[in-house]
Amino acid sequence: MAHFQPLHDWNLSPTEAVALQQQLRSHIRIEPLTKTPQTIAGCDISFNKFEETVYAGIVVLNIETLETIEEVGVVSTASRTFRGCCRFARFHHCSKRGQS
Repeated sequence: MAHFQPLHDWNLSPTEAVALQQQLRSHIRIEPLTKTPQTIAGCDISFNKFEETVYAGIVVLNIETLETIEEVGVVSTASRTFRGCCRFARFHHCSKRGQS
């Protein structure tokens, strides 16, 4: 299972969100890999611009066998705070492999 460290509060104003995006750019690393990857992940998000429901999914695969290691799907409510940014109001449902 993936582990992460929260980097910021999610309750941001549009100005704060843009500033945070600028700050987080410094965390992006583009460099050669030091070892062969064992896993690969893919994600997608879908929404209807006339509704507030957002659907998102992430899947992690073994890179050699393409066996699914973990998958998660989320249905959430989002409200547009300004062009190009969504704020997720709440999660309705979250499912992992073998659960619903």
